[in-house]
Amino acid sequence: FSAESMFHTRRDASKAGLVTLVRALGRAGYQLVDVQQPSPHVCQLGAYSLSRQSFLARHYEAVSLDVAPIEC
Repeated sequence: FSAESMFHTRRDASKAGLVTLVRALGRAGYQLVDVQQPSPHVCQLGAYSLSRQSFLARHYEAVSLDVAPIEC
């Protein structure tokens, strides 16, 4: 899953949104969330950098998974 969200009207709303999204994706069977660039914001929530080779290997595996629709 890949997403970008920089808009919010309340402090830390994007953090709450990301946590909610990651939990929903996990329940649906997703194994990889691409946050594009590491930042203090996403790293404090558990994101970390991967080498290109590692990302591509994980991406290849992740896109072959049978995942459920996301229920919100």
